[in-house]
Amino acid sequence: MPKHRNPRLFWLHFEGAGTDSNALPAQVLAKSLQQVQRIVHLLAKIHRGGPFGPRVQIPNEIRSRFGLMCKPPQEGSFDLPVEMGDLSNQGSEFSGYSDQEAVYCSFQEVTRAIGKGNGEDFRQLVPDVRFQDALIKAYKSAQPPKRIGVVLSIKDGSQRTILDGNAFQSTYNQLCSRSNLDAVSRSSEYVIGLLTGMDFGRQRMQIKTSRDHPLKVDYDKRFEERLCELRNKLVRVHGRVCHDENGQPICLTDIDEVLDGGILEYSEIALRNVPYTAEPPLTFEVKFDHEHHLYELRGEFNIVISAKSFSELKESLDAELDMLWVEYAEEDPHALSLDARELRKQLLGRLRDMR
Repeated sequence: MPKHRNPRLFWLHFEGAGTDSNALPAQVLAKSLQQVQRIVHLLAKIHRGGPFGPRVQIPNEIRSRFGLMCKPPQEGSFDLPVEMGDLSNQGSEFSGYSDQEAVYCSFQEVTRAIGKGNGEDFRQLVPDVRFQDALIKAYKSAQPPKRIGVVLSIKDGSQRTILDGNAFQSTYNQLCSRSNLDAVSRSSEYVIGLLTGMDFGRQRMQIKTSRDHPLKVDYDKRFEERLCELRNKLVRVHGRVCHDENGQPICLTDIDEVLDGGILEYSEIALRNVPYTAEPPLTFEVKFDHEHHLYELRGEFNIVISAKSFSELKESLDAELDMLWVEYAEEDPHALSLDARELRKQLLGRLRDMR
């Protein structure tokens, strides 16, 4: 097979059910691409440097300058060539900037370290723990759900495997082993559950998630009034989360935000890696079914989703919104039914391009 000389080309290799016939579920492809794009954006922000807040935010300039463009998959497989470059003039050839090539090199090195489960190399390449957390989560989220029967491997421009999807779970567990626990098993994210109790003396609350036994969480005094309002309700708490080997939260520290867990709002959202603002914000109601241990969501555009964890619920919602935008908002209205045109009108009426 000929080697590609393009300095910013790599390959996403999907393997499993249906891929031999060049077929892959659209949601699987969209989610994996979205997470790989996030990895590139994170590495671009590390390369550019600058002030970092308590959470990793990606500026629009990086979203534009370090975008991904997919090329046609190879026949008889689902090997998808992907090129990194400037998307500010879509449709034109990417221009060869040295910082883009530097980010591409970083992408290869970090992916190789993740693929080997080498926590030491990974920490040397990415010293900041906030970026470690965000990257580890993105690599894990890029893998299709097990029920799909498909895994994702990543290859360099010469199609040499730098992350083996079949071995990813074991290398991920290796990264999250006890010796690497502080570096990579804690991530900055939201946990949602039923606020079942509060100990005012110890400033500790008890949240029941999908696990049978509740999560005990220390909180800051400034959140006490808000927590009292949400007692015996779903609460969404942001902080540093430590997970067990099954990906379930086992501890939560450094709380910096407390929200009503029964309502999920989007005032800003990225669709196909383009930032949009929602006016008014998109609103979804979240409930927890204790009998079946499932999170349930319903709301805008007749979306109904259920999932075993809040993070999986939110990922599914993001993928669903992305799919609706592609299949309705970006579609020729003449090719749509009357109901589909109405949905297209709603999407275009609510979301505004922020570029």
